[in-house]
Amino acid sequence: MKYNLLGLSDLKVSQVGLGTMGFGWRTDRQTSINICKHALDQGVNLIDTSNSYAEGKSEAIVSDLLNLTGRHSIILSTKFRTDNQVNLTSDPVIKKYIRTACERSLKIMHTDFIDIYTLHYPDYRIPLEDLLGHLMDLKQEGKIRHIGISNFSKRQLLDLCNIRIKTNPIEIAALQMPLNLFERHAETNLLPILTRNNIGRIGYSPLCEGLLTGKYNFDPFKTKGRYNLATKNISKYRSRLNSKNISSIVALHGLAKQAELELAELNYAWLFQTGLDCVLVGPGSLDHLVTSFKGLKINIPKDLISSINRIFPPGHSSI
Repeated sequence: MKYNLLGLSDLKVSQVGLGTMGFGWRTDRQTSINICKHALDQGVNLIDTSNSYAEGKSEAIVSDLLNLTGRHSIILSTKFRTDNQVNLTSDPVIKKYIRTACERSLKIMHTDFIDIYTLHYPDYRIPLEDLLGHLMDLKQEGKIRHIGISNFSKRQLLDLCNIRIKTNPIEIAALQMPLNLFERHAETNLLPILTRNNIGRIGYSPLCEGLLTGKYNFDPFKTKGRYNLATKNISKYRSRLNSKNISSIVALHGLAKQAELELAELNYAWLFQTGLDCVLVGPGSLDHLVTSFKGLKINIPKDLISSINRIFPPGHSSI
């Protein structure tokens, strides 16, 4: 396992991080714990969760893991998201909301501090200066060690980089962003800005929520999986199962076969060569996790990279 220093923080994170969105939802507690244990055995040290995953059940399972393994060996990352039903228009309300969310996560996970506390999605109702100021307060109190952001656009990221609190640059440990062969906009829109500003780079959705596994290739609308079983964002998932996208996956599958690789292995190997500090994988089984580790050992030659780029143009998003 390779480890990378995350931005200007003191955190050295494993190149593979464990995403836990499915824990307590698609994946039961014991399977989730087994996946975590195997990940830690392979050198993974970053575990990422959120207060919104499975309505808090994911954080509870992570708490069980911490109880079994100890806290010192794990870089704990959790996220909070604002509620559209809450009137976040005054600074005291915003401050209380963020503090309450943080303290609830600390209580659920039975820990005194969170290594990376991340804003899950930007909220246009809240000025960035105010929001980050409240997070800085939590950091100064020792409740969180570092601040993270997630799902920021290029404009939002540039605005954040220009903000100063008390005349000092805001220290952001990392940005979490989707990056896979169908979603390559981060390569040109975000990664250069993050590099210039010493902000860590964490990618998620490496297989585009299962689309890049190839399981939808032959009967896309009848295959069991998130794209057909989803009860939310149904139109988004169904629209992605179009003939152009399926043709692209079939073509990629052909390249994988020529290289004697599984399709998922090729996807992970490509992602590990994009310059990310950490790739969050969200396995539903041990087999899924093992596949991601195989990608670490594969070096994709330049001619294969060129062939992949002809199917999935760099910097372009096709979904």
